Amino acid sequence: AARLPYSIAKTSLHDEWAPFKGSSGQVMLGSLDTVFMAAYAAAMPCMGAIADRTNQPAFLSLALFLIGFMLAGIAMAKAWSIHSYAYFLALTFLGGAAQSIAYPCVIAIISKWCGQSNIGLILGAWSSCTPI
Repeated sequence: AARLPYSIAKTSLHDEWAPFKGSSGQVMLGSLDTVFMAAYAAAMPCMGAIADRTNQPAFLSLALFLIGFMLAGIAMAKAWSIHSYAYFLALTFLGGAAQSIAYPCVIAIISKWCGQSNIGLILGAWSSCTPI
């Protein structure tokens, strides 16, 4: 869900904000998407292992705070007049890694609520809701 405000903001970034203005702006925004998904995929196994060994609600709370921090940092780039592509890359990478915390924690929490006997039904319902 936190990816949606970012994708909406990309149009504004491309039209109004350096370094994304100009002919290479679309490529730079696309590379941010790649960095986000690469960080998400690379961090998921590590975050799953950590989530299995920690307090999942607290770890999920940390993830939500970090995701909010990343989005606020991107939003504040205009107010702070930040035009550095490295700034956007770093925040996007951190946001992808932080979002990889959510899925393992949520699955662990839901499986505790519903029990192991219904885990297939719960995971199926959870996964089918993703595109909605």
